[in-house]
Amino acid sequence: MSEPVGRLNRRQLLQGAGALGLGLALVPASARAQKATVKLAFIGPLTGGTASNGLGGRNSFLLAVQERNADPKTKHHYETEILDDECKPTVAVQAALKASSDPAIVAGVTHYCSVTAIATVDTYHKAGMPAMVWGAVLPEITYSHEYVEITRVNGTMINQNTTRRTTGAPTRSGSPSSSRRRAARSSRRRARPRTRRTTRPSSRAPRRTAPRSSGTAGSRPTACA
Repeated sequence: MSEPVGRLNRRQLLQGAGALGLGLALVPASARAQKATVKLAFIGPLTGGTASNGLGGRNSFLLAVQERNADPKTKHHYETEILDDECKPTVAVQAALKASSDPAIVAGVTHYCSVTAIATVDTYHKAGMPAMVWGAVLPEITYSHEYVEITRVNGTMINQNTTRRTTGAPTRSGSPSSSRRRAARSSRRRARPRTRRTTRPSSRAPRRTAPRSSGTAGSRPTACA
């Protein structure tokens, strides 16, 4: 089945440009006179508890496409397809199947949640669809396989927890600002006057005890005169 003239396909994308290197992909000679059409899919959580992150990612994606299409120097015209994965693995797989089954979609900017990104890895690989993860941080999304279709633009949990000691930069726990805060708290504690607790006088009357008898055992006390 031949591809429509003037439209970039996934094989050209992977061979000629690498993962989402759309500007360097090869197009047929007959289509060089006009801009080839490139359709991209965005998949993220547009509803649910993480919808704010997904909507922000979608808006950034659409803005980037709009700015690229407005550039007269670009060699392609970009179209978009927006899909919601709800941050749920089952819904994400359905969205991935829908995007990968559309021959017009050559690549996808996919997934904010790690559970959805790891669930769809095999789907993109089997379809040969390049998918660039834009938000998920689980290392296994890209480290647990050798799929050329799966890439990412953000770091992983490993990168987030690295302490940067090899570069000589201060760590978070040993940064100058944190040291100053600890010193300030310590000086405030030392400067705070210490008050001794004093016992309050009891409001109760002293308990009176009867005087002991001076007589011998068994004798009765004498009456007062």
